[in-house]
Amino acid sequence: MRGTASFLVELMPVVLGLVFLVAVVALRTGESRSRFRLGMTGVLLVWVALMGQRYLHQLAWRRGLAELTPERVQRLEVDGRALESPTDVDAVLRCLRETEWFSSNHGGWRRTVPLVVTLSDGAVQRYQVARYTREPGAVIAFVRPGAFGTWQDGYAFSAALPVALSAAGAPLP
Repeated sequence: MRGTASFLVELMPVVLGLVFLVAVVALRTGESRSRFRLGMTGVLLVWVALMGQRYLHQLAWRRGLAELTPERVQRLEVDGRALESPTDVDAVLRCLRETEWFSSNHGGWRRTVPLVVTLSDGAVQRYQVARYTREPGAVIAFVRPGAFGTWQDGYAFSAALPVALSAAGAPLP
């Protein structure tokens, strides 16, 4: 699922958690209900925090993509291959800036490869990209390392990225 529908699907768990939280708080007071309300409030706050942080991280990843300009990028690598031509780098960066919201529906893409962007200030942004098999395009996975594995912060979709990468000599598998 792409575009606005995907955006709404990604936002739904946060909104549902907030709705349930408001409903629990709105319950009438009473000693037995008070304990229930306190417990449910705690559970729902944890739910909103977990789902909300994923959504906020996804927004940060998307902002990072939207701000990729040739002036800000020092180096671009795809699956260990550096893109040297400024024209190729510009085409790939344009594809990354023009991504759509994407919700995964049981995979549908090939093996992911790393896309590493080194900015002119030395900061490094790492993405995972893969060719999408259900229609022409590529999936960009937002994966960040955590203390006990990785966090999956969502996905973006670019219809033109595989073509730009192939033209640059770094085709997706």
